[in-house]
Amino acid sequence: MSKISDPPNLKEVGSLLLIAAQLVDRYGPSMQPWLDRAEREYWAVKSRGTNVDRIKKMLAEHDNEPPQE
Repeated sequence: MSKISDPPNLKEVGSLLLIAAQLVDRYGPSMQPWLDRAEREYWAVKSRGTNVDRIKKMLAEHDNEPPQE
């Protein structure tokens, strides 16, 4: 049975972002897609917030839905 890993945290993604920036500095524009992806991941993790925040948002959205018949 495989272990489910935790999603990356902001510190881990920040490290990835720095490594990607170093790759672009060292090898040039061919590495830019790596930096772009790392930056998207950074902002996704940063905007995700805590699990409590995520669940509160989900429940609030659910409360605003019209009742289903």
